[in-house]
Amino acid sequence: MANSGTATHVIGMFFSDSSETVESLYNSGVATKFTLANGAVDIPFIQSYRHGLGNERAQPGSMIFNGTFAFTYQ
Repeated sequence: MANSGTATHVIGMFFSDSSETVESLYNSGVATKFTLANGAVDIPFIQSYRHGLGNERAQPGSMIFNGTFAFTYQ
């Protein structure tokens, strides 16, 4: 993500875009601040897999999410 202006940070809030069971839903709950360096920022994502509420094996899958971003300025 890049900004051509004078922003110093990017604020992001993320939540899942899944219509599956409650266990698959994710909400960051709080906004996360990422510092810009030379007008750009890398936002890392880590996807982890877990067993469901039953005895299912954890399987790799796609991470689907919505994100809301805002640039902050000094």
